[in-house]
Amino acid sequence: MIISCYSIDNMVSDNSFFNDGLFVDYSYHNTIENNIVNGKPLVYFEDKSDCEITQAGQVVLVKCNNIKVENSNLSDTDIGIELWDTNNVKFIKNICINNLISIYLKNSSNNIITRNNITSNKENGIHFIFSNNNTINKNDISNNKDGIHLEDSNYNNMTNNNISKNIFGINIIENSMNNIIYHNNFINNSENAYDKCNNYWDDGRYGNYWSDYIERYPNAREKKWKGIWDTPYEIQGGKNKDMYPLLKQWPKSFTYFNSEKQNLMKIQVNCKNSESKNTFDYDVETINYSEKLTIRRVIL
Repeated sequence: MIISCYSIDNMVSDNSFFNDGLFVDYSYHNTIENNIVNGKPLVYFEDKSDCEITQAGQVVLVKCNNIKVENSNLSDTDIGIELWDTNNVKFIKNICINNLISIYLKNSSNNIITRNNITSNKENGIHFIFSNNNTINKNDISNNKDGIHLEDSNYNNMTNNNISKNIFGINIIENSMNNIIYHNNFINNSENAYDKCNNYWDDGRYGNYWSDYIERYPNAREKKWKGIWDTPYEIQGGKNKDMYPLLKQWPKSFTYFNSEKQNLMKIQVNCKNSESKNTFDYDVETINYSEKLTIRRVIL
C-alpha cells in the first residue's frame, strides 16, 4: 500500500498484510493503527521520540527522533524500515530479507545502521535520498540489486561491511559528495562500486578489499609489510580511486541464522514525547532470531 505524495489525514487500520506492507512519501498526519505485516505488528510512528522497537514486521518512522529498532525480522514486505524526516535512529541486529528495499531513508540524518543481515532484496539493500551524516557499519549486504544506493546524500560513513554478490556493491549517483567508504569487503559483485561524484575510498592508510583486484591489475605488487597493493583501485563512474586497496579481507565475520521453531513472544514498544509516555504491547507468533558472532584480530 502506498500513501502518495502530499496527502494528509489518511487512515489505515485493522489490516493484515502478507508479503506486502506500507510505503509513505511526503504524507503526514496519518492514522495508522492495529495493522499486521506477516503476523507481526506494523509499527508506524509520527513525531515520536525516545522509543525502543523490537520484533516488528515493518517499521515506518515519520518526523521521529531517537528511536532504536533492534532484533526484528523485517522481511517479505515492501520496505523493511522507512525513515522520512527522521533523525538519530539506531537500527541494530535486524534481519531484512526478500523485500523490495530493506532500509529506506529520505531527508533523514545522523542515523546508525549496524550489524544487520540485508539479503536478497528485489531492488536495493540500503537506499538513501537527501540523507546526510548517517553511518552504515558492520552489516552483511548481499544478493541485492544495489547493496547500498546513495542519491543526493552527503557525508555518510560506510565502513566494515561485507558487501557481496550484488549487481552493484555500492552505487553513488546524483550529487552525493564527501561520503567515506573504507575497510569494507567487496566480494563477487557484478560491479563492485560505481561512483560518479567525489568521495573518499580510503583512510590514508587502508582502503577496501576488492575481489576482482588481481583480475583488473595483474601486474600489481604488494607493498612490503603494508598489507596493501601498490596500484590504486579505480572506481567506475568517475575519477575516484581507492589509493590503498587491501591484499586480504578486512577482518570481520558475522553469521546470522533463524530457528524454525515458533514461539509466542511479547512485543513491547516504549515511547515518550513532550505530551505523553505510552506503552504498546503486542502478543504475536514470531520466528526466533539469533546471531553468531566471531571476532578476529588481524594485524595487517
